[in-house]
This record gives sequence, structure tokens and C-alpha cells, in this order.
Amino acid sequence: SALCMDKWHTAETLRGLEKQGICMAKSRTVPMSSFKKYTPHDYACLWGKLCAEFKTRTIIGKPRAEGCSSGVVRIFSASELEKYVHMIQKNISFIPAETFKNQHTIIEMPPKKVDDILFEKFIPSDRAQVKANTLKYKEHTGWIEVTVGVLEIKGRLHAMNPSFTVAEGGVLSVEEKFQGGTGINITPPLEIVSPRALSRTKQHITAVAHALGIRGYCRIDAFMHINTGDIIVLEANTLPALTPSTVLFHQGLAEEKPITPQALIESLIENKGY
Repeated sequence: SALCMDKWHTAETLRGLEKQGICMAKSRTVPMSSFKKYTPHDYACLWGKLCAEFKTRTIIGKPRAEGCSSGVVRIFSASELEKYVHMIQKNISFIPAETFKNQHTIIEMPPKKVDDILFEKFIPSDRAQVKANTLKYKEHTGWIEVTVGVLEIKGRLHAMNPSFTVAEGGVLSVEEKFQGGTGINITPPLEIVSPRALSRTKQHITAVAHALGIRGYCRIDAFMHINTGDIIVLEANTLPALTPSTVLFHQGLAEEKPITPQALIESLIENKGY
């Protein structure tokens, strides 16, 4: 948990796995102390450097040492970059809706002081919607955002089927999910992902869990490529929620030998496997 709540160290731990099809988004850490005397010109220069380094037109800003998705914002310009830093400096509890472009809901902020910001390359992902109980999906980049539960079963790590986050009507798209929105999870995403790619993704997620030293259970967020099964790891949550709506229960039920919610919880408590 100490490792995975630090997104920078998480990324550094996974460096070297690229040849296996496991990547991390390009990123840079900037200490909050460096912004004390920043002028609008300084923000414009930093914005230009980040966009050039990441080869992207928008970037993701997130607290470096925050284990969940709080404070994660998609930034579209130098002025938004400045606004984001100022809000972190004020230690506000949340960012009001419509503060940033395409941000339609509030963004919860970390309860503790942020010492460093992690800037990441924005990964364009394919848009999908559910209309009239039908999945509407059009391949553009081949990347979709997934979340994958990992269980330790009798001493061995096991990746469950990925859940694909899609939008329904006015609900935020996959690309906008970084703005704190919600969506629908399809488990597993067989309709658009081949069995071979799905199998490779599960192997990659297991390898990531091993590299991070996961024990018990976790949930790993990543982008997966629907044709190759390669992944771009976003973060690992070493103590994900176990509310009735948690995706871990959905994934347990989607196993070849279904795991009921009660069995999953009992296994986590007893750590004896299934």
C-alpha cells in the first residue's frame, strides 16, 4: 500500500516491463514548492514543455501520493494548469462542477496537503455507449479503459475478468471518466475484445500485481488494447472498497467457476482461497 499510493514509485517499479506489453503513461513529477513564485508566463512555459514531452494536446494532473482517484483532472490549457495548481494550494475539499472543460461533476480533492503533482500524458480511448440495452462501440485507437480485480487464491495471484467502463446517454464518456464521472461496467468485455487479447490482459495484470508485491486482493486500473491485450497501467488500489456496487463482486460472478459475494468476502477474511 505504501508503494501503490505513490503513483510515481508505482510507475518506476513497473519500468522494464514494456517488452512484455506492460507500459505506464509518460509522466513527470513537479513539487508544489516550485510553484510559489510562478507567473502566468511560467505556467505557459511549463504547459508547452509538458505537451512537447508527452506529445499530446491535453494532460492529466493528479496528486502524486494519493491512493485513489481524488484530485485527478484533465487539463486543456496553460490557464487551466494555473487554475489547478492554485486550487491545490488552497487545500480545497472539492473542485466545483464546470470549473474545467468537460468537467460536469465535482472532483473530490485529497484530505491531506499535496506535496507533489504528477502530470501524465492523456491517453485517447475509444468511446462507447449503451443505448436500448445495446452496446454502441466504434474502434478508433483500440484502447479502452478497464478495471481488473486481483485475488490471492491459495497463495497464488489470480486476475479476474476486466470490466469495461462505458457511457449511457448523458453519462460521461470513457475519456471524461478522469473528471470524476460514473458509468456502466461490462464484465467481461467479450463483445469487442477477442478471447486471446482478454487472456493476455489478465496475464499482464497478474504480472503487474507480482511486481508490486500485492497480497490478499487489489484492483488495478489500466487501458487495454482490444486487439493485442497490451496494457497501460494507471494505478493499483491495494484496498478497494467492498460496497454492494463494487466491481469485484461482478467480476467474481463472471468467473468460470462463479464466486459469490459472500464467498469472496469470506475468502478475503480467512485468506484460505476458494
